[in-house]
Amino acid sequence: LALASATGDDEALRICNIAIANGAVSAAITGSGPAICVVCFVQDSKSIKEVLSRTNYEIIESKFSNDNLIELI
Repeated sequence: LALASATGDDEALRICNIAIANGAVSAAITGSGPAICVVCFVQDSKSIKEVLSRTNYEIIESKFSNDNLIELI
């Protein structure tokens, strides 16, 4: 959100806010744009995808890999 706000990208800010308001953990412009990354829990993905599909932008769905994750305590 900070980058979208700082660069005056109102459309990206709107999309990020929609995603977060509908359950996303985080949403932000990737690099200098134009892509937006939305991170959410699996159980929230369907509803977030439905809401974002109304923006008429392409949605690419992916998942995190657990192969090399470790827990830091």
